[in-house]
Amino acid sequence: MTGQDAKLEIRVPLSANLSAQPAAPFKDRRGWLVAFGVIQILIACSCLLFVAFTLVEFVTSMLPPYRAEGPYPGPADLLAILACGPFGVLFLILGVGSVKRKNWARIATQIVSGFWLLIGLPISLFFTFAVSRYGGAGWLQPQEVRFLIIGLYLTMVLLPLTLLVFYSLKSVRATCRAVGNSAIAATAGHPGSM
Repeated sequence: MTGQDAKLEIRVPLSANLSAQPAAPFKDRRGWLVAFGVIQILIACSCLLFVAFTLVEFVTSMLPPYRAEGPYPGPADLLAILACGPFGVLFLILGVGSVKRKNWARIATQIVSGFWLLIGLPISLFFTFAVSRYGGAGWLQPQEVRFLIIGLYLTMVLLPLTLLVFYSLKSVRATCRAVGNSAIAATAGHPGSM
């Protein structure tokens, strides 16, 4: 065996060891995942409470002292129930999954918030254009119109955009994909700030 062959034998294991170095540590996002999970659970609760109150209103409108004159619930009420019920259940599942740091909840939240933003932005822009063009049709005060537009942009643009950006962070993905507490405990010394 020559001296050059010995050098090659030594270099091969060194290069293999360099490529097997552990990946750079990630920021622990467990606290933020819990916070965003609670936000999703609150969204679910508001949707489910809306469905419950609408159903209670429907039942009380059928009782003799409060019997409604027209058809109740109307098509808009039924559409709201059919939309809010499944979304409430969906956000409840996603919120619990986020609290438990499940990767499927992270991916599903990205998909849902992406569609939410894709639908919410055009609706918000159309509503803003319609209100500015027709001025609230005389049944809304200017302060009410401003409050309605701000609320619309908060719920239909800012909230889904925040969820989409947060759940797209590499550190959130790494936290959700970490296996067991040992991988997270190794990075616990790093600050968990965004």
